[in-house]
Amino acid sequence: MNRIRNFLVAAGVFVLVIVIYLTMSVVMKKPQKAYDFSAGTQHGQVISLSDNYGRCGSVVIFIDPEVEGATNLLSRIIERGGQADIIALSVSELSEQEQREKLSDDILALEKLCFESSEAIEKYNIGAAPVTYFIDKEGYVREVYVGAMRDSSIEKCIEMIK
Repeated sequence: MNRIRNFLVAAGVFVLVIVIYLTMSVVMKKPQKAYDFSAGTQHGQVISLSDNYGRCGSVVIFIDPEVEGATNLLSRIIERGGQADIIALSVSELSEQEQREKLSDDILALEKLCFESSEAIEKYNIGAAPVTYFIDKEGYVREVYVGAMRDSSIEKCIEMIK
């Protein structure tokens, strides 16, 4: 009788562990909706992240031209971006002119380069850069990277948000 009871308890625990694991894997993999924001571009336009919903995926990258590697990462994302809409938001305390002097031509040519992005910085709680969000065309965050990224990771994430 003890053996049967021990077996049933062990089987019950096993089933409970499997149920918890499956539940957590579904809950943990559920993508989070991206926070919408508006920001002014370097050309004086006001853009919103939600402008891309239903149209294309977005790469939202928070940069600081003074942080080593941040602008290099943005240049590599621009190079590999494909059809994704790239939105670069500055978190620098430098003036716009000082930032422009530190940025490469490919970054300055970016249509959605924003030097004033306080709403996005606040919503995403950004304190350092670079931080990169890969957001699909439905507006769900698929990946987030803090710091540098390998080229293969950039390409994988771009493919994921198509």
